[in-house]
Amino acid sequence: MSFEDNEVYYNNVRVVSADALPQDVAIQFSSRSRQNVVRLHDVGGSGRVSIDLRQAVGCKVLIGSGNTVVSGALNITFPMNAGRPTAGAFVVIGHANSFTGGASIQAPFTAGQGITIGSRNLIAPGLSVRGSNHAVFDLATGLQSNSEVGSTIGSRNWLGNGVNVFNRGGIGNDSVVALGAIVNKDWSATGNVALAGMPARVVSEGIAWTREMYYSTLEDVPSPDLTIGITTYERPLSLRRALDSVLSQKLPAGSQVEVLVVDDGSDSASFKELWAALGDLPRTKGFTVQGLCNPEPTGGPSAGRNSVIDVARGSHVMFLDDDDQLAEGALTPLLEYIASSTAQRTSLRYRRAGRSILLAPAMRHERLDIVDSLWTMLPPSIYRTSDIRGYRSKFPEGVHYGEDNEFVLHFSVRAENFTALCDRDYVIIGDPVAGEGAHLSQGKGSWEEFLRGVISHLDRLAKIIDGADIPAYVRDRLAAKCLIGRGITSYELARRLGDMDDSDLAADLLSAYSGIINDSIPEAAILRFARENSLEREIAAVVGNDLDALRAARAYTGAAS
Repeated sequence: MSFEDNEVYYNNVRVVSADALPQDVAIQFSSRSRQNVVRLHDVGGSGRVSIDLRQAVGCKVLIGSGNTVVSGALNITFPMNAGRPTAGAFVVIGHANSFTGGASIQAPFTAGQGITIGSRNLIAPGLSVRGSNHAVFDLATGLQSNSEVGSTIGSRNWLGNGVNVFNRGGIGNDSVVALGAIVNKDWSATGNVALAGMPARVVSEGIAWTREMYYSTLEDVPSPDLTIGITTYERPLSLRRALDSVLSQKLPAGSQVEVLVVDDGSDSASFKELWAALGDLPRTKGFTVQGLCNPEPTGGPSAGRNSVIDVARGSHVMFLDDDDQLAEGALTPLLEYIASSTAQRTSLRYRRAGRSILLAPAMRHERLDIVDSLWTMLPPSIYRTSDIRGYRSKFPEGVHYGEDNEFVLHFSVRAENFTALCDRDYVIIGDPVAGEGAHLSQGKGSWEEFLRGVISHLDRLAKIIDGADIPAYVRDRLAAKCLIGRGITSYELARRLGDMDDSDLAADLLSAYSGIINDSIPEAAILRFARENSLEREIAAVVGNDLDALRAARAYTGAAS
């Protein structure tokens, strides 16, 4: 057994020997095991976890937090095929899954492929998920017909006894899979269905399920009114401040609020001390608090926010960073509002650097159109959980510039009902407590990397808008607001590019930005936006890809001001 040639982390701490693992976790190596990575967190229940890496090279096993093996063993294996070890495959399991009996997960043999299980699944004994052991060829073409692409089980599913999921098999979200079903087709894009049979097929659509049998209607099933997701990394003082701002709020009678805190791999002693005390923090009646840990550090908030989407039990969800706070007295009016509102996204007035940011006038705005609703594209809004999941809106992982904007836009081009609460400050967006690090989404790197990151972000916004099923005139207004407004006003690209000393780099970046605008927005919409915002000279220079004109416009603007 070699912990030196492989990386094993338990609760974010590197394990250097089998003795450092709990008794219910076993990891097997052999002389050929090397460059494998295992990351897992506490697993509840009376069962055990067994990970067999004896035939694995460069493979990965990631298991999130809050999972339970009630009895038996969760067996994860990486097979040998024709004398060759498995190389570069993976098994990823999310959060809060309940394995009520033994389960067998055999990774694909093919490099780059894997098995993914989401979060909050209820899995009966006998689950088997596996890749293909032997190749099958089409005689007419000579090509392999069963190449491995891995398997996927989504989130919040109920899998009956003895379910088998084979290569290319997929299960979506919020579904039921019947006893003994053989899933060999990809149903991962299909949610709220019942699958049954050998092979499995959809036998019922438009369903939901609960663990409890004693509710006669879905409305009777209790759930929190709101889930508040807080992402964090190595900022215990800031996190405690954020939690205190939430848990000290008074709730309307009978209201329930779920707080999910997702950590991105903190391992400092001060953070662990707070983490261990999450369940004991002072709070008013009606709050529950649960901590989740990303299966592996990601360097950004997106994975944690996506975990909140997968795990949340609340009918509505909102996202905070650990340096944000809820304003005093904010939660009662929010809960009272969403209890009667049909809004899919409710944006919130917030305070930043001592200044209130709002959609004027200072009132509650109902039935906004999509363009006006995007007066802010920051996450501190309230979303209907079912709509986020139904639209498959997720925060883009691995993105460090504008990932929140991309989520908001992806959701908004699919939704129809928007409101904005601007009658008071609801959220305080601040800085971390002195001495603590920068925000998770703050990109690292050079000035050039920042600008290229921003332009790539704007390009992704353009693609979201281009793929949206919205009227052309709405698309044009939206593209102008997001691509020109955010690019020139929010990110100040015209100023930054015009002021750059490196003319070659400035010209290269300007060309990329100009191309995005010209490819995405009709000329008439560009001109209209320029007139309405008194940016005719700067926008004309950007659209014309003319760096000299942009610098002249910058000089003119500076002189005029």
